[in-house]
Amino acid sequence: MATAPVIAIRADGTPMIGSGHIRRVGILAGHLRECGLFPVLLCNPEAPDLFPDALQSFTAVHCISDEAAARTLLADRYPQGIAGVFFDHYGLDATDHRRYRSIATHLSGIDDLANRPLDWDILFDINLGRSPADYASLLPPQTAIHTGRDYQIVRPEFLERRDACLKERAARGPRLERVLIATGGTDPHAITHTLLNITAAALPDVEIDVVSGSASPQLALLRAAVARLGPRVALHVDTPDVANLMCRADLAIGAGGTMTWERNMLGLPSIILIIADNQEMVGRVMARERAALVIDLRAIHNPRTLADHLTLFRNAPEDLAFLSHRAAMLSGADGARNMARILCNALAANP
Repeated sequence: MATAPVIAIRADGTPMIGSGHIRRVGILAGHLRECGLFPVLLCNPEAPDLFPDALQSFTAVHCISDEAAARTLLADRYPQGIAGVFFDHYGLDATDHRRYRSIATHLSGIDDLANRPLDWDILFDINLGRSPADYASLLPPQTAIHTGRDYQIVRPEFLERRDACLKERAARGPRLERVLIATGGTDPHAITHTLLNITAAALPDVEIDVVSGSASPQLALLRAAVARLGPRVALHVDTPDVANLMCRADLAIGAGGTMTWERNMLGLPSIILIIADNQEMVGRVMARERAALVIDLRAIHNPRTLADHLTLFRNAPEDLAFLSHRAAMLSGADGARNMARILCNALAANP
């Protein structure tokens, strides 16, 4: 039984939504432990088997079926009380949040959508371009709202590699010799194989790194493609070395999810593919700030679009240097640490 104050963190991970929610709250959980909290994860039953490596920062993991079950579990397992509940779940709204009010005095969370009522005391929205006004009708009036780049959660290795990576990239100068393809560990929209084929055909002399999770349904197809394309293509499955791969790359092709902040941190020029609604604002701001080339796959299905852009970059690599500079300018501070500091101070003020 926990003796430290318990903070329950509610997040799911599935092949369709990927591991991003659990991974980023796992980073946050590590900082919450440093300030004396006992972070426990409430997640769907499949998540521990799918993403066991993402659970290491939690002091306990509880699989639940719904919010009523979660509330009952917390009340029974932690009779000394819950200091707070933190949500990173786009499928829950204010009605779900209120279920926890009887066992926790403090509720908070991350949101990227601003599309539904929320019942939190503190909200974090890490989207570039978001403002508190976007939540004016969606939150209680007393809610503290924190938005912007300084709450971007990135893995510690990206923070550690930032300065050296930016220097290495500047020293290499503009070029297109290595491309990184990374669309998320589970590749929920099954696009990595297509992206690899398009990239390999458009850039026949370029080396390609492909990142995939072992849970990806396309893994067998990717292995076959790598064998066919030869040694210039490398497949990295469940790699812990994404930061180094990003530093080596001259261009990335990936989705507009949490890896956007990691690419920005390392000044990696990117082609961002919008494949889900919660990525739309990220893509819009990155395009507006001229920090990435953005393709909305929800509207564009012509594979020639990507091939044409790759050809343009091959012929004008100086454009990649411009994107690198702009992306690095949008990079934030240590968002997980900043977020944990605010949460720990709030919980300490309301024991």
